[in-house]
Amino acid sequence: MEELETYHIVWLIILLFANHMFIYLFNLRTDKQEVVKKVYGLEPGAEQLKEEFRNSLITAPIHPLLILLFVSMGWLTTSEKNLSTVITSFFVMFWWTEFWFYASHRAMHTKWLIGIHKEHHRSYITNPMTAASFSLIEKTIFTLGIVGFASIYSHYLPFSFNGLCIYYVFYFAVTVLGHSNVEFRNARYPFSLMGYFINAPSYHAMHHARYVKNYGLVTSVFDRLFGTRWNDYEKVLERAANGKPLEKLSERP
Repeated sequence: MEELETYHIVWLIILLFANHMFIYLFNLRTDKQEVVKKVYGLEPGAEQLKEEFRNSLITAPIHPLLILLFVSMGWLTTSEKNLSTVITSFFVMFWWTEFWFYASHRAMHTKWLIGIHKEHHRSYITNPMTAASFSLIEKTIFTLGIVGFASIYSHYLPFSFNGLCIYYVFYFAVTVLGHSNVEFRNARYPFSLMGYFINAPSYHAMHHARYVKNYGLVTSVFDRLFGTRWNDYEKVLERAANGKPLEKLSERP
């Protein structure tokens, strides 16, 4: 058993509330905007929102609890000697989580595992709370993949607890944006260098509306590599950016 330090506890408390805090801040900002550019011009029902909130209360503790377990048991060892370790750990977790998200997400769309993932897909029209709405088993599997990899890595190379937690804060923020159904990018964004690698909110909104493809969340790298990217993504984003949202889930631009 490893003794937890104060900064461990502070970070775990932050991670417990970070997802809901970003949801609150996003809703607060959009409520004050005169024009909100929707990807799909539809609104989630009251029952969906209630169910998402219930799910979020159940799954929000999973990330910090599993991190707590792995650190306290000595499975995840950390070093905070220099800034380069923090930065390296952040980017290692970014690319690993992107790969793990794509692989596990795509696997959960097979007939053998879809039962694990179907709770998340009850949200056809996404909103910020959808980012926190999963079944308990799906969230546990996803988190074990992240923290388990970090633990293995930490036994061979220097790994930063701060880097891991900074990545998690980043992850919570981008998942809220990715599920928001609100497009804040301009119509030319997909054709920029950044837009080639980093998805706009339209990307994941299409996945929920159409149920398949666009499995990546932050980046489309693995969708491009494995041929699972919707080729009309640019047109959907253009419509949203121009204030002309799709009016049906089945609509194609």
